[in-house]
Amino acid sequence: MTGSGASFQHDHGFRNSIIADAAVLKKDRYEMQKFVLEEMQSGRPIFTSIGNQIPPFPKPEGPYERGSELYIAEYMMNLVHDMQWYLRESGGGLVIKDTVDWANAWHKKHGLKQFHFVLTAWVMDIAEYFPQYVDPYSRVHYGKNAIEALELLFKNDGYKKKDFYDAAMDYIVAHLKSPYAADDQERGMGKAYSLEDVACDYVRYVGCYVPKGYGHLEPWKVTHNSIVKDYPKHWTYNEHLESWKHV
Repeated sequence: MTGSGASFQHDHGFRNSIIADAAVLKKDRYEMQKFVLEEMQSGRPIFTSIGNQIPPFPKPEGPYERGSELYIAEYMMNLVHDMQWYLRESGGGLVIKDTVDWANAWHKKHGLKQFHFVLTAWVMDIAEYFPQYVDPYSRVHYGKNAIEALELLFKNDGYKKKDFYDAAMDYIVAHLKSPYAADDQERGMGKAYSLEDVACDYVRYVGCYVPKGYGHLEPWKVTHNSIVKDYPKHWTYNEHLESWKHV
């Protein structure tokens, strides 16, 4: 719930997450919960990136100064606990999309906002590490960038939008299995949860997105060679060009 290892910087890696420290130092989920809250209240940043943290936290109350503190102290571990029961009682074979819907429904039941982006990433991780419960080859929800990529790559000939995105991703997974994943090679297909992220990267590519830590590159090194020429450039690209005008 505090994000994955994604940082969109040159030092990308899972070490950016506080969860690794909590798992090593503490014995159970209650001690982990207390550790994360104390570290956060001490001033340590515990979210790995702007994109992966949960934006609409509940309104702070009681001893908590921020809604994120309240969420971590009162809700986060209860969600993890209930998710464990949901997974075990299912007997396996859950679909990523349906499991995300369950997590969003849990939030709504407890008076919280539904956090589609972060909960989708979380369930994708569950499918990665616990495929016996959540099918890693099942369909997923799509983020804004992935939707833009699918609309760039495919023409919608009469599909409802939801069905169009699923059909487009079905085509992609059928043709793009990972050369490094033995299970992909065995099944002869890729995973939607990986390729949804690849689709997001494709939009960043055609938009010439320039991550932090890459400002030293010459402008031609951050300009794409895609046949898609009319896609609007990301603001980081325009800012990058401006910075090089003064060099």
